[in-house]
Amino acid sequence: MDSDPRADPEPGGLVADSVRELNAPLLIGAILDGPGGRSYNAGQPRVPGQGPVAAYAKRQLVPFGEYVPRPGPSSAGPARCSSSPRDFAPGSSQAPLAAGPVWIGDVICHEIAYDGRVCDTVRGPGRGVRPLPSVSRRVEQALPLRLAA
Repeated sequence: MDSDPRADPEPGGLVADSVRELNAPLLIGAILDGPGGRSYNAGQPRVPGQGPVAAYAKRQLVPFGEYVPRPGPSSAGPARCSSSPRDFAPGSSQAPLAAGPVWIGDVICHEIAYDGRVCDTVRGPGRGVRPLPSVSRRVEQALPLRLAA
């Protein structure tokens, strides 16, 4: 989602309706607004009857995709060339997210390529990895896809 479903009633309502219809926890990807005007590329589990129960903010941001690196003070610097309308702030927590009876160790997009990001998310008793297929990858390869909405 390109907006924070906690603050934007239209996508927030769609997510709430989907969780209610599924009657199961649902992990959504969204831009979440944080303190100090910061924005986060985040995963947020939703639980029926509870709504959002936690959030994971992506820690390994992609330059020029999720933020524009700042040039030095003597440089004119590049024009805004990111596909995002604003820079994201990196998250800091690798703790798994509780979503009802399910624990989710979330990594987002290219974070999967950084072994350290995946390992520190799943280290600890009772933790493991089960990669979920990327929706965009399934669409690119014309594979079957089931959407919650």
